[in-house]
Amino acid sequence: KVVIPDKESPNFQTVLGYLDSRTDLVGHYDKGSEDKMSQASLSIIAAKIAYENAASIRNVVSSQWK
Repeated sequence: KVVIPDKESPNFQTVLGYLDSRTDLVGHYDKGSEDKMSQASLSIIAAKIAYENAASIRNVVSSQWK
């Protein structure tokens, strides 16, 4: 049986979400850090979240980015 995912579900991920599953900001960016890799990781995580559905974004922001 083929299961079709619900595109409005908070757990739904696009292909981009499966390729790079990072959503947790802890460990990727330290306040006051001038580390370019930390800043790049933070930018990538925030940019890729923008391509997910609204429920998924709400879930990540409220449960992981508080």
